[in-house]
Amino acid sequence: MTTTFEEFVAEHRAALQREAEASRKRLFLFALESVDTDGCPRVSGYTVETLIGQGLIEALPGDNLGRYQLTAEGRIALQANPVEEPASDELALFGALS
Repeated sequence: MTTTFEEFVAEHRAALQREAEASRKRLFLFALESVDTDGCPRVSGYTVETLIGQGLIEALPGDNLGRYQLTAEGRIALQANPVEEPASDELALFGALS
């Protein structure tokens, strides 16, 4: 009976993992960007998978709610004008849609 319960728990965890991966592909993050061309901000969208793939965000360690945090590279890339130079490719995440 212990083996059956362990198999059930393993299958349940695998199903939760598959569901989380599918949700990450659907989750869409909106960003307000300041681009060094015309000076006008634009709104862009990114999936969680894209931001993870670019190394900008990572899953919170030990979190079971599916939350993410910026990586060191993400903090630099998403920080508004870190060296007080003219606007180049600045990015600020401001919302999400699932």
